Amino acid sequence: MEPAREVSEGQRLERVREEAVCRLESQTEDVGHLQTHFISSTLPLTRKYLHIAVGEVLTLNIQHTNPTVGLNTIATAFNILEKYGRNLLNAVKPKFWRSVKFNNPVFKSTIHRIQGARHVLSLYGYTHTSQDGLSFPDEVKDVDRHQVASVLFEVSTFRMELGLLVKASHPHPQLFAVYMWGAASAQEIHQPEGEKELTADMPVDPSTPDPVSCSVCGRHTFSVFCLTCDWHLCQDCDCLYHQHPDRLTHHRLPAHTASSEQQQQQQQEEESKKEAPDEEEYETGFITKSKWEMDTSEENLDKLDGLRSGNKRKRGWHDSMAHRLEDYLQLPDDYNSRSSEPGKKRVRWADLEEEKDAE
Repeated sequence: MEPAREVSEGQRLERVREEAVCRLESQTEDVGHLQTHFISSTLPLTRKYLHIAVGEVLTLNIQHTNPTVGLNTIATAFNILEKYGRNLLNAVKPKFWRSVKFNNPVFKSTIHRIQGARHVLSLYGYTHTSQDGLSFPDEVKDVDRHQVASVLFEVSTFRMELGLLVKASHPHPQLFAVYMWGAASAQEIHQPEGEKELTADMPVDPSTPDPVSCSVCGRHTFSVFCLTCDWHLCQDCDCLYHQHPDRLTHHRLPAHTASSEQQQQQQQEEESKKEAPDEEEYETGFITKSKWEMDTSEENLDKLDGLRSGNKRKRGWHDSMAHRLEDYLQLPDDYNSRSSEPGKKRVRWADLEEEKDAE
């Protein structure tokens, strides 16, 4: 960004901040649209966030874990920090607003899990540390509303930005890349809406660089190949890029199967081109006959009619089956001389049919 333009952008951002803090302090109106303007700024994070070192929070909590998991953990903690700030600005504060207990289940499962969260509480005014928690000093009778509103605005805005990063819909994710991956020389990620390139200096053909390197960051070995994007991605870049709703259905392959799958796909494409009928044949009206039209033998006609040859069904099998059934229903020669076992009644299928006809 040019120096003159950066100054004007900084002035605009400062006006947005002042208006948002004033609204939070007086609790008159929502500041969501002001946060949207704040997030759309391309100024560095150190210029946007004056109270909270968000870059340090990202570095301490993400570099040694999965980026998506780290972002969600930080966002959850800052969601609780936002509630602490709003409670302090309420006209009717909670009963125990002056202290935060370490054994509180919510505190233990959210704020305690990330580094830098306690510093935010100290910015609110919880500067006294005891064995069981944090609290306002005894000499402080009430909160500094302007200070709390200023910190609250940054807490809430940072939480919104984290949510956009997780959803892969942030307008300027490159501002966070250097802190998340810990390399100032890392390629900046640029990810507008749709299917635009991830980086400003992304090569036109991602398959031309070293295939073992990630096509996005260029620093890690690729672990996933996306057939839809035609990109080799490391695990971190894959998690960030393919969480966008428009890219959830992309066909991705593990690294050990990517090369073989690519070759197989190319072979299938070549075979489909060979098997595709020539357009000239349709233009001239010539269509190749099927095997059923070429073979008009009686055996083939039986197959077409659903009849079978050999040991299978033939023509006239209905008559033969009728004779067999008639023979089956005939009484045997010793039928009348047979005796039934005690407790059992002897009956034939033919007897049942005759009784049914008689009724």
